[in-house]
Amino acid sequence: MKDLAQKALAAKLIADELKDIEKAAKAGLMDEFEASGADRVTVKDVDDVKLGVVSKGAGRVSATVVDEDAFADWVEKTYPDAIVRTVDPDVRLRLLNAAKKAGEPVDVATGEVIPGVEIKTGSAYVSARPTPEARERMHGLLASSGLLELAGGTGE
Repeated sequence: MKDLAQKALAAKLIADELKDIEKAAKAGLMDEFEASGADRVTVKDVDDVKLGVVSKGAGRVSATVVDEDAFADWVEKTYPDAIVRTVDPDVRLRLLNAAKKAGEPVDVATGEVIPGVEIKTGSAYVSARPTPEARERMHGLLASSGLLELAGGTGE
């Protein structure tokens, strides 16, 4: 079990290190794309073999409601059948949190069973939580292995 735990922790450390490198590289690339007007770069190895393409994607278009009351008023006038009755989110959260803590779908204030509510337990999962020292050690190991230089990270 210790070997598997060590592998899980090492993988977490490596993944976190690479996420940081990827985030910094993408931020730098975005600046370069903006400055140059380019929108893609072909990546090749030292033997001129194409490894892939990195490109600038267009931003996703989205529509967002910024005034809930105005939007709801308009929908109620225009599409009256589209208005749905809801429970106040704060009351919902309070009731569900209290039921979760009680371990059963009960309103702890009244003792009544709350219809339509279930208490569920999710699947167990494994979590790796490295210490700051472990992060430093993994960074040092990756840097001395040359992997960080390969990925463009800081090899110290």
